[in-house]
Amino acid sequence: MEGIKQHKQACLLAEHGGLSAYVEQEVVATALARSLACASWLIAMFTAFSAGLDWYVVLVAVLVTTGALWLLDVYVSYVGVVYKMRRLKVRAWLDEWPQASDELVAGWTTPANPFDGLSRSDKMSALKDALTSPAVFVVYAVLEVGTVVLLVVA
Repeated sequence: MEGIKQHKQACLLAEHGGLSAYVEQEVVATALARSLACASWLIAMFTAFSAGLDWYVVLVAVLVTTGALWLLDVYVSYVGVVYKMRRLKVRAWLDEWPQASDELVAGWTTPANPFDGLSRSDKMSALKDALTSPAVFVVYAVLEVGTVVLLVVA
């Protein structure tokens, strides 16, 4: 039984490493999406005012672009929250490892997909966290409000 317990520990450590790698990629991807949104907004505003475009053309272009990047950001953040939830569970198991009985360890399973180990309410909670996160919401809200302010002032 000790061999199985050591194998499970190795599997949990490998799973933790994979989850951590995705979380690091999620941080980079969301930062890139936010940077791309800001850069594209600046380019769009400069181009629109230089070309003398009508206000509604500018508003629609900005709404569509920032909306698409916001959806991408929300999706990546949602998956990141799910992976973080699973990583916390794996960390708790690894913390319990020294005192865990063989029977308890036998019940610990690694799903093929981190989404498989969550209930519907956990998934909804992760989506709510991604949608209401200030890091996700504020950047795009500032761009939208900035667009309206620039259009009113100009």
